[in-house]
Amino acid sequence: MILSKAEIARVQIEKAVYLYVIEKDYVCAITLAGAAEELLGSIIKEQGGKSVIGDVYEEFIEEYNKFSMFSYEINNIRNELKHSHKNPSLDYEINIGEDDCAIMLYRALANYAKAVGEPTLKMTACWTLLKRWHEEIFPNSKYPIL
Repeated sequence: MILSKAEIARVQIEKAVYLYVIEKDYVCAITLAGAAEELLGSIIKEQGGKSVIGDVYEEFIEEYNKFSMFSYEINNIRNELKHSHKNPSLDYEINIGEDDCAIMLYRALANYAKAVGEPTLKMTACWTLLKRWHEEIFPNSKYPIL
């Protein structure tokens, strides 16, 4: 099977959407959406653009004087699920919430739109659901949409 990176990202994001909305499997949804978000973000950066986390970093530049510190913090759950580099113990427990999953989906969907252009119908439907559920998922957020 030969797939373009755009197609790989589409498959990953659409499966992550299914896992989030239908199965409520936040672990797998975060992992797949995170893989697509990272793949697309690298491509956007290589082409001279800014990924979604690059855009968001500008909002937090006073709080984080280095992008690497910001990136480390916002990617902590994704990296623990993928690499377990920070806590390499089978007994280590991770608190994974719907908000973690929603943020990763927002990031993957936005990077897809930046890198590829037109989102699929499933992606658009997910974005609509995330917007509708935003206040419930993020009750204390000062941002209407991330």
